Amino acid sequence: MPDQYGERFIKAGQFARYCHDLNALHSEVEMSRNDFERYRLEGKVLPVAVVSRPPAPSSIQQKAMERLYEPDRPSLEFYRGLPSKELVHNYDRQMAANILIGSPLFDKGQTIGTLSSLGPTTCYYSYWQIHQVYAWRNGTVINFNVNFYDWLSYWIVMEVRERQRTFAKVSPSADGARTLTGCAFKGYQSRRRKHARKVQSLFGIKREDYYRFLYHLVDMHQEYVRQERYKIADQIRKDSLYLSELIRLTSGISFDEISQELAGFVPGYGDWYKAKFRNFDLATKERDAAKSIIRRNAINMMDMSEDLFDTLVESLLDYCEREISVLITALSGLDMTETQDFQEKNRPVIKYTNLKNVLTAFEYLAKRIVDTAYPGNKDNSLTQYIRKSMKNTDWIKQFNQLSSKEGTEGTLPNLIRITQIEHADIAKYFLLACVARNFTVHNFPKVHNFPKEFANLDDSNYREPDFYGPLFGEILTAVLAAILHTWNEAQARKWIK
Repeated sequence: MPDQYGERFIKAGQFARYCHDLNALHSEVEMSRNDFERYRLEGKVLPVAVVSRPPAPSSIQQKAMERLYEPDRPSLEFYRGLPSKELVHNYDRQMAANILIGSPLFDKGQTIGTLSSLGPTTCYYSYWQIHQVYAWRNGTVINFNVNFYDWLSYWIVMEVRERQRTFAKVSPSADGARTLTGCAFKGYQSRRRKHARKVQSLFGIKREDYYRFLYHLVDMHQEYVRQERYKIADQIRKDSLYLSELIRLTSGISFDEISQELAGFVPGYGDWYKAKFRNFDLATKERDAAKSIIRRNAINMMDMSEDLFDTLVESLLDYCEREISVLITALSGLDMTETQDFQEKNRPVIKYTNLKNVLTAFEYLAKRIVDTAYPGNKDNSLTQYIRKSMKNTDWIKQFNQLSSKEGTEGTLPNLIRITQIEHADIAKYFLLACVARNFTVHNFPKVHNFPKEFANLDDSNYREPDFYGPLFGEILTAVLAAILHTWNEAQARKWIK
């Protein structure tokens, strides 16, 4: 069955399955067609439209029924050449033209009473009515504005159909991807802005309506998460992103600016709502988490003000978004401030994989910097990249001495010895990052997998016998410090922008 998310007119049976799939119901049997009719009569869950189809229609009725036809579009190719008027659902077009209002064949819905006796009737529901179903079936209160959802769903239908129509015209590449470039992309964005302004004008949406709705969506999402209804919560997340696009296209502001506007709309709790809203967008969530973990672990590792530190981190993340996105994703995977994700992220295999990716990303960054600064470079190891890119620093001599003395072999004993080195902070961080990179590439440490020679250290040097304990944190801090010092050097010498 196709995904019914965002649809404005869903037949009762399909709507029941949609509610069931998202765990709003325990079974589809709970809401049969007769149940829907009873709920309608009782005013609990009202359809948004009701269509009657007489078994022997008159010629006038037949024409009216033909006007109500809305074709199925099961695949992308069915959108090729879609007329602009069909970006809007046919029922909406008919209602806007006042052709069907008052017709015994069509009822706009949201009414209580006996349906037309002309013949079999079909009740239609909108996707957002799952909140009404869930609230009624579970005896809870979910506060939301029906009028807001009316214009949001109208926008979603237009947005999805425009996207499908546009990409249906684009020939897929060898891997099946369809990409818009140049004039085609500009034309697509221009049409989207036009559609957004149409929705805003049609429904008379005001600025405060956007942010009031966004505020309520954040609340609804948190309530569903609290009740562990994650599938419905994800629909709320999608609603918020479609709404943010509507705001962006009508006002010309960015996602970051929208989140800041939302914060100002909720005095006293703005930062909380801003953070929750930003988490709805995966790329933004990962970047925020990456920035957070860098700040917590490495802000004291750089001799600069907090403002300069934040500017350095932002420029690094900008570069990573273009060139080394794995670093952002891996760092976000190590951020465990969200209790919902803690159990999954704290698994040893997940922690190990993310740390390994951070170390590998550091090697790639160092290589890119050396290759840019020294064309024709033939070095091929992380240690060599560090020696060459950092040769003008005041600590590189100490790094060379330590790496020669301790070696860079990736073993647990070597990792532990390096963490015990004193009075060599920056050089120590770089060396620990090198050894950790070599270790994680060739090993997968199990929990409580320390060498016997370190099992009976005296109290002053005791370390928990677990790679995923304090040692893990020291490696993470070291590689983050190494990454920031490397990036700062590259920025200062204008090797990479």
